Amino acid sequence: MTSSQNSNVAWRNPWFLGWMGLLVFVLIVNFSMVYLAITNNSRLLTKDFYEKGKAYSDNRLKLEATRLAWQGTLEQPDPIKLNQANYFHYTLINKVKETAEPERVIFYAYRPSDGSFDFQRPMKKIKKGQYELSIQFPLKGIWDVMISAQQGEKEHNTALTLIVRE
Repeated sequence: MTSSQNSNVAWRNPWFLGWMGLLVFVLIVNFSMVYLAITNNSRLLTKDFYEKGKAYSDNRLKLEATRLAWQGTLEQPDPIKLNQANYFHYTLINKVKETAEPERVIFYAYRPSDGSFDFQRPMKKIKKGQYELSIQFPLKGIWDVMISAQQGEKEHNTALTLIVRE
């Protein structure tokens, strides 16, 4: 057997071909991830993130001082449909289990993967402590939602994650 025949046998070996295929696959996946990281802007950071981080403890203490002792409950449709009217009902009670009446209640929807679709809507008061809102979500997938009930400088926030389906 000559040396040229030995080198041809190596290229035909299934173990060698398997390892080369795995190496090529890993390189393609890595370059794809680098490309996606460079071309997609997730917009998850605020413009003044450094200043907010430095003042975190002060802001946390101020937030605790302005927090209301309320409890909010959100009733949502199941499933939440894409581009259809979805009705949300929000009930708010105070610490003695009576309905609370804030000055305003705002529904915030955040798209974790693309901040350009974030929106907010005021909720309509039905009766004392009960609010409702009809929303059409523009994209399917995961949405982070926060309902903010505000009374003067104080507020109560209820946060949850929703999944919008087709």
